[in-house]
Amino acid sequence: MNSVVLLDPRNKALFASFYVEGLRKMFGSKSLRYSMLPFGDLDRAKDFSYDHYMCFIVVRGNLKRKIIIDFHDSTSISAEAYRWCDVYAKINIATTTDMSSWPKLISIPPGFGIRTNSVAGTLIGGVKDLWHMKFRPINGLYAQFYNTYAMLLRPTIQKYEQKSESVSGYVFHASTLWSVDNCMQFTNPYRATFIRTCKSLPEIRFEGGLIKPHGHIPQEYEDVASNKRYKFHEYFQNTMRSMFVFNTPAVHQCHGWKLGEYLAMGKAIISTPISNRLPFPFEDGKNLLVVHNQEELVEAIHRLSTDNELRRSLEESSRNIYTNYCSPIAVMRSVLGDFL
Repeated sequence: MNSVVLLDPRNKALFASFYVEGLRKMFGSKSLRYSMLPFGDLDRAKDFSYDHYMCFIVVRGNLKRKIIIDFHDSTSISAEAYRWCDVYAKINIATTTDMSSWPKLISIPPGFGIRTNSVAGTLIGGVKDLWHMKFRPINGLYAQFYNTYAMLLRPTIQKYEQKSESVSGYVFHASTLWSVDNCMQFTNPYRATFIRTCKSLPEIRFEGGLIKPHGHIPQEYEDVASNKRYKFHEYFQNTMRSMFVFNTPAVHQCHGWKLGEYLAMGKAIISTPISNRLPFPFEDGKNLLVVHNQEELVEAIHRLSTDNELRRSLEESSRNIYTNYCSPIAVMRSVLGDFL
């Protein structure tokens, strides 16, 4: 029996794109239908829902399954959305969360924004979304236009899944210098240490740096600031070429898009300890190299710079984890489970 997928057009297009791709691969594009009507019993004006989650309903005959995908950086759960759904799939779940107290809650890996259509198709889709919303998007017209524009700049999932050709001796890392409390305490210093370490080693040709969207770079980060704002296609291509990559939890200690991107690209990953749950094994030395201080970071960089076999092993592990757990269709299989 064929299934129909009903999607709320008020979903944040860029953040929903990864999961829409999974639905398309699973059910086919013709099965996806956009309408606000099936979501009348879910108040999308509450809890900053536009930035918190997306929702859809899978219908098969007389059966239906109501799904929430919570992509928010924080570990908070939307009470309104949890009451509404049958499955609440969330990226950032604290390791201390008692899952038995939340029977609808499941952990999913980090996704990232992608372009799910051609340039023309993306623009037409943005106009159709506005039409379905009667030109009254819940977060304003500017946010709706911006997300459609941002999707145009992103690669397709097929681009991410191409085998990355790492360049020996070349390391790239460009990331935001955040002004959020936990990032000022942990994320920014870790990233700065990684950059300083790479710059100090003669065997590494480093490119990139920290980028502050607004205001001046603080003095303590002037030596690791980037004097270039990379366009996304440059960021993407340089990351694909990088010999290894660096991950650290970001805003609210979240799994950022970088982690999902690194796994999709099949990169060898150096990471500080993971803060939130992941629905797959992530073992130090087997799937990535975990570092806790500058000494361990220097050692990890040296190992991946000189040990080609280890680097290739970690690259293969990243790609296997992505295929089995993190690809759009793998995530949809875990979310829909026995409903398939």
